[in-house]
Amino acid sequence: MLTHTIIPRLEGWFSLGGEDYDVVVATSFHLARNIEDLSFTDTFGPDDAVTLRKRVEQTFLNMPGEYRLLDHDTLRPEAIRFYHSREMLRYVEAGAVSILSPDDTIAVHLGGEDHLTLTSFTGGWNPEEALHRVRVLDHGLEEHLPWAVSLRLGYLSPRVESVGTGLVAEAVLFLPALRQGAGIPAARGLDTDGTATGGKRVGGPLPGLSQDRVEIHQVSSGAFLESSLYRVRCRARFPEGEEDTIALLEETVQRLVHYEREARERLRGEHLLTVSDAVNRARGLLGSALTLTQEEAVAQAALLRLGASCGLIESPGPEGATVLLYAADDDAVALLGDGEGASPDERRARLIGSILRDRV
Repeated sequence: MLTHTIIPRLEGWFSLGGEDYDVVVATSFHLARNIEDLSFTDTFGPDDAVTLRKRVEQTFLNMPGEYRLLDHDTLRPEAIRFYHSREMLRYVEAGAVSILSPDDTIAVHLGGEDHLTLTSFTGGWNPEEALHRVRVLDHGLEEHLPWAVSLRLGYLSPRVESVGTGLVAEAVLFLPALRQGAGIPAARGLDTDGTATGGKRVGGPLPGLSQDRVEIHQVSSGAFLESSLYRVRCRARFPEGEEDTIALLEETVQRLVHYEREARERLRGEHLLTVSDAVNRARGLLGSALTLTQEEAVAQAALLRLGASCGLIESPGPEGATVLLYAADDDAVALLGDGEGASPDERRARLIGSILRDRV
């Protein structure tokens, strides 16, 4: 079943919880797939994109389960930014479409260099479940859509780096202690000058990492850089299998988890009173403020998540604090906030305060 109605909501893949959730917010896997009887997108004719969309929509109409269609061309600019920041709309261009499961943890995206990008999300560190979900989706679609595949090369793509398994394995990590340095020299390259890396590939900070295979990017831009969220990405390389790519991601993630926890322990040991005071001040401010700028709300929500992850506060837990992080964004306020006639900062304060009260 496929519907064209979608309602923005507070929760998402980032609030599911799971193993190592104090550091690892989510695990996500992406598979690039192309249909064998359609030309690649770089040589599409005027009707090919329409044909592709119709075939994919018809496939989901015939598949079991419920799915929702998100159409870039029908959305307001703030809605496009909102869904893109939550990775529900992967591509921001005319004609881009995403088809989502009800909980947003399974998706198929149209609009990139490949015909389709298949995506799965799990909370925390759970590569086995993420791989299982995206494989189930892959096999279900293949019953209706013949993939372009070669016995010698594997899955075909106009992008050389996607030929083979077509897998990109990712994890979103919360690294506030490493972002501040926290006395761990081996990890300081994540934020070498005290500011955001701006999406550039991080080079040289972590021993044992193969830097041409591992990318570490700070999530989003602007005020949201204060969230201390990072995306770790590993792309498959021909002729390796999916297991090799996942093993590389796991090695990288586990190193970062170790460094971040070590950095937090150093903060707790050397600055416990200062950190505890900042966390409790953040909770008080977010719960009682009448107006909040985006920068302030994101920074305070990140402090709250650090405190929840370190056991410095009982509520909200890490899941609730992560919801606050994503709700502080301007576009989330535009779609989820109430208070007609109020300023965006007043609406943000009301939204954040109501979430916090519900989670305490």
